[in-house]
Amino acid sequence: MNRIFILTAIIAVLLWPAGMKVNAQDDKTADSLFKSIARTDETIRLLKKIQFSGYLQTQFQVAEKEGIKSFAGGDFPENSDSRFMIRRGRVKMTWSGNLSKFVTQIDITEKGIAPKDVYFQLTDPWIRTFVITAGLFNRPFGNEITMSSSVRESPERARVYQTLFPGERDAGIMLSVHPGSRSGLSWFKADAGFFNGTGIASDFDSHKDFIGRVSVSKGNAWTLGLSYYNGRWQSGTEKYFKDLTTTDDGFRVFLPDSTGSLYSGRRIYYGMNGQVSVKTVLGTTLVRGEYLTGLHGGTSETTVSPSSLPKDKAVSKADPVTGIVTTVAPPLPAMERPFAGGLVYVVHTILQTKHQLVFKYDVYDPDTRARGKEIGKPAGTGTFATLSPADIRYDTYGFGYIFHYDTNLKMMLYYDIVRNEKTALSGYTGDLNDNVLTIRLQYTF
Repeated sequence: MNRIFILTAIIAVLLWPAGMKVNAQDDKTADSLFKSIARTDETIRLLKKIQFSGYLQTQFQVAEKEGIKSFAGGDFPENSDSRFMIRRGRVKMTWSGNLSKFVTQIDITEKGIAPKDVYFQLTDPWIRTFVITAGLFNRPFGNEITMSSSVRESPERARVYQTLFPGERDAGIMLSVHPGSRSGLSWFKADAGFFNGTGIASDFDSHKDFIGRVSVSKGNAWTLGLSYYNGRWQSGTEKYFKDLTTTDDGFRVFLPDSTGSLYSGRRIYYGMNGQVSVKTVLGTTLVRGEYLTGLHGGTSETTVSPSSLPKDKAVSKADPVTGIVTTVAPPLPAMERPFAGGLVYVVHTILQTKHQLVFKYDVYDPDTRARGKEIGKPAGTGTFATLSPADIRYDTYGFGYIFHYDTNLKMMLYYDIVRNEKTALSGYTGDLNDNVLTIRLQYTF
C-alpha cells in the first residue's frame, strides 16, 4: 500500500510541470480567441456604417426621324431613329457616422464611367439642425434637380432644367437648416451655398455662384418652395449682346455693346415650386409644378450654361512676315436673355394598385422678348446679331404609364410630343419631327 502511495506521488510530481504548461497554452488560446472575436465585432460595426445602393435604367427609344436633336436622353445618331441604351447605371456608397456622412456615386453606361456625387456632410452636435455639405452634389434649386431619377415619373428632367443646370450637380459648399421632428419645425427647410457654376466640369473663371432655397411642407400632403440663383461666367471678349431692337421688316435683333474689360454673362434665376397630393376612392392624385424666370447669359449658338470658355469655330491665319499659319478659336461673346420656363406633373396612382398614369407639360422660352416669325434672318447688314435657334421656344407634352412589379423592378412607357414655335429661320419654319417614344425597365437595389 505504501509502495502504491509513493509511486502515485512520484508520478504526480513528474507530471505537474506538464499540466501547468497545458493550462498556460489553454489560457493563451482563449485570450487569442477573445481578441479575434473583438476584432470581428469591430469590423462588423464598421461595415454596418457602409451602405451600397443603386439602380439600372435600360431602355429602347424610337424617334420620329433619324438624327434628331433631343432632350430625351441626348441626340440621336445621324442615321438612326431608334436605339437601345443604358440611360443610367448608378452605384452609390454611403458611409454614415453619428454626425457625419460620406457619399460617392458613379454612373456606368455603354459610354463609360463618370462621377456623379462625391461629398461629405457634417451635422452640428448640439441641436442637430445645421448641416454642412461640401464636394460635388445636386444644386439646391427647385424640386426637379434634387429628385432622384429613380423615382421621377418621367424619363428626363424638364428642358429648362437641362439647359440652365446641365448635369444637375456642381462643386461647392452648402449650409442647410433641417430641423428634426422633435423641434416642432420639421415643416421648414432651407439651403444656401456657393458653387463653381460649371457643373461637373472644372471651373474656368474666378466667379462663384450663389444658390439658395427655402421650403415649407405638411407631410406628404403639400409642399411649397422658393429658389434663387445669382452668378456669372466670364467670356473671353469685351463684346457682348443684351438689348434687342426691331428692324424695318419686323425682325428682332441683338444690339452690340462693349465694356472696357472682359464681359461676364449674368445668371439670375428665380424659382417657385409646389406640390399637392389628394386621396380619393379612385386612388391618389399628385400635382407637382415649378416655374422659373430671370436673366441668363448664353451665346449666339446656345443657352446651355457653359462648362468651359465658349469659343467660335477655329480659323487659320498666316503671319504676314513669317508666313507661319496658326489656328485660333476666337471666344464667343455673351448674350443675355430674359427667359421663362416651367413644368407641371399630374400623376395618378390607380386605386391601391401598382399602376400609375402620368401627364407632364414643360415649357422653355429662352428669350421672352421675341416671338415666332420675329426670329430669323435679317441678313448681313449692320453690326447687330441675328436671333438663332437658341432663341426658339419649346413646349413638351409627355404621356406615360408606370407599372411597379415589386419594390425593385418597374416598367415605364412614355411618349414625348415636342412642339417648337414656327420662325423665319431656315429649318425652323414649321414644327420639327422630334417626338420620342421611350420603353424603360428599371431595377433598384
